[in-house]
This record gives sequence, C-alpha cells and structure tokens, in this order.
Amino acid sequence: MTKSFGPILALGAALLASACNDGSVVGAPGSEPDESATPTAEASPVPTLPPVPGDIEIVLQWDDLGDDWELHLVKPGGSINDNATDCTWTSCVSASPDWGVLGDPVDDPHKDFDDVDQFGPERVWLANPEAGTYTVLVEHWGTGLPESDGSVTLDVGGQIVSVSMSDLAPQHVWTAARIAWPSGTITPTQDVFDCTASWAGGCTATLP
Repeated sequence: MTKSFGPILALGAALLASACNDGSVVGAPGSEPDESATPTAEASPVPTLPPVPGDIEIVLQWDDLGDDWELHLVKPGGSINDNATDCTWTSCVSASPDWGVLGDPVDDPHKDFDDVDQFGPERVWLANPEAGTYTVLVEHWGTGLPESDGSVTLDVGGQIVSVSMSDLAPQHVWTAARIAWPSGTITPTQDVFDCTASWAGGCTATLP
C-alpha cells in the first residue's frame, strides 16, 4: 500500500531534484555523458523516505557559501548533541533514539542523511510526538563563510512554515523554531548563539 507523506516530501524532492538533477532523462537519446565537460561535484545520496507519515517534518537547505549546516530536532527537556534527546547526524541517520513509548519504533525520530558535500536538503521527521515543546536548531559546521544564508521549512500537522536565516557564521547555532505539541503551534525565531568557545565536535553548550 502506498503511503502519502504530505506536502513537505514533495518540497524535499523538488529541492533535491533542483540541486542534483540537470533535467535530463537517464537513458534518453543524447543523455550520454559528455567526457569533455567540466567535472562537477558528486551528488549527495538520495534521502530515504520516512517509514510512517510524520506529524513533524523539517527540511533544511543552505547556500554555497556555507560548509555543512547541520539540522537538529531536540525533544522536550533535551539538549543539542545529546544523542538520547537530539535527533541529528550522530544519533538519527542509521538508527534512532528511543523517544515516546519505550521500545516502540513508530514514535522515534529519523534523519535522512548528513549532507557534508552539497547544500541540502536534509530532513528530520517524527510521528506520534509526546507532549511538550520541541526545538529546531541548526549548526554551521566546517569552514564556510559567515555570510552564508539558509532556510528551514516545517510541516507540523499540515501547517507549513518557512523560516530564513542570513549570515550564519561557522560554529554558530541558530534556533530556527519551537514546536508545541499537541497544539502544533510553531514559533519561529532568529536567535543565534556563538558556540566557538564551547565547540568540540559540535556545540557543547547547553542549548536550548
């Protein structure tokens, strides 16, 4: 049975297609590679689809001035880069922390992949969230430029909100939004924290 994953997946697919596809059809006449063309960067892996439709779904993308923006969804009472309470590249790509009902994978969060070579999109999704306030955070990893811009698009129970950020410097953390559940209220923010003094394989400050 085919599941419908909502408009955020269509957005994620469109963003990925625009970033990684030149519009040609593989195998079509004239689609053979031009060996004289200038080599381009290797495309990022295709994100996986969620196992169940998410009540909370988040897409992050950024520009070519940035070097590895990192998406985080922190559960109520949690902290950034705590693998038990933060869904991010270290905790949520090949496995998931056990949120909600203990031992029930349906209500655990997921992240599609960690895009370190391109500019997103990266996606996080969560079904059947437990009650409380979730925080969407974004780190700027790597040695990108401080003028890097990006955006987060949230789909919470069918309510879609996009939030943009300008000039996110490396080793800074943007609090993009807070999500109250089960009301589904989304509160976008422009709060940015300078984590350079507390950076060791990611921000180690107590955030949010």
